[in-house]
Amino acid sequence: MKKSLRELAEERVNAVEPRDTLVAARKLIEKPENWCKFTQAEDKEENRVDPNDPNACRFDPYGAIAKAGVCKTKPVRAWAIVYLVEALPEKDYPGLEAYNDSHSHADVMALFDKAIEEAS
Repeated sequence: MKKSLRELAEERVNAVEPRDTLVAARKLIEKPENWCKFTQAEDKEENRVDPNDPNACRFDPYGAIAKAGVCKTKPVRAWAIVYLVEALPEKDYPGLEAYNDSHSHADVMALFDKAIEEAS
């Protein structure tokens, strides 16, 4: 029987849980002024920057997870993203980036809340 992404995530990550990364990422974009669309990160002048650039101050979900810093390993960040993707309300939605770019800040916060609950 094929395992779900959630089951694989639970088996894969030991030391730092995806939940910790999700909580830290959510906190980064908790305020609407720290959230952005159409790019992973922006500086205060709304220029596109790398999420780990010291001038980055606004993030989409991918950028927030990259910046969160709870765990710099790609597997933990990837599993955090898996929880967000699995939390999408429309299972056939084109993806997390498209959801972020076409929905409100409140919708994205609710998505994080659902992913955090599932990762707990």
